[in-house]
Amino acid sequence: VANAAANYSVDGVATCCMDTGLESLGEACAQLGCSGLSRQAAVDCANKSLMKKRLVAAGVPTASYIEIREESDLDKLDGLGLPVVVKSCESQGSSGVFVAHTMPEARDCARAMLLEEGDCIAEAFVSGIEFGAQALVSRGEIAFVLPHGDITFESHAPIPVGHFIPLDEGQEMIRRAIEVSKAAIRALSLDNCAVNIDIIYSDGECYLLELTGRA
Repeated sequence: VANAAANYSVDGVATCCMDTGLESLGEACAQLGCSGLSRQAAVDCANKSLMKKRLVAAGVPTASYIEIREESDLDKLDGLGLPVVVKSCESQGSSGVFVAHTMPEARDCARAMLLEEGDCIAEAFVSGIEFGAQALVSRGEIAFVLPHGDITFESHAPIPVGHFIPLDEGQEMIRRAIEVSKAAIRALSLDNCAVNIDIIYSDGECYLLELTGRA
């Protein structure tokens, strides 16, 4: 994609509003000198294990987690308590996310992902109000963060099917959501892009579920 963009001397690169293609977009923007998120930021956002590492290193509130890369790592699941959330490292949105209510169920789910994909992560389950935010970053400045409500239906995990504003959950929650979102954007070195953010509010704290750059 980057080579084709250079060959055709394009003025910019865009994708549909999905996570797919962001690494290519980042590489093409770098080669062309266009404004856009970096390839590394796209890689870190696309892999839940890399994302969690960056968030934890920056002190961004997020659910405690473990990496599962081999069979022996399954023994660490007990430390997360129940329910436990098992996630594919490279899935998008709510696909590849499963809430296990028993430890055998968690082990079976994690083992299946381990065999199929080579790794996965498991997170402690955080109960609260799930919502999201959209942000825009330009030249190192976060222009805005807009928290919004999520319209979801319950499947193996809550799946968003729409958003709404304003989010009427009190100014303190909004303030914390904006604060946590900004910290996460900086932790992932996201710049010159839109950002999609998933958050959960529990016991007075906003926890970052995941975020990704967008075109």
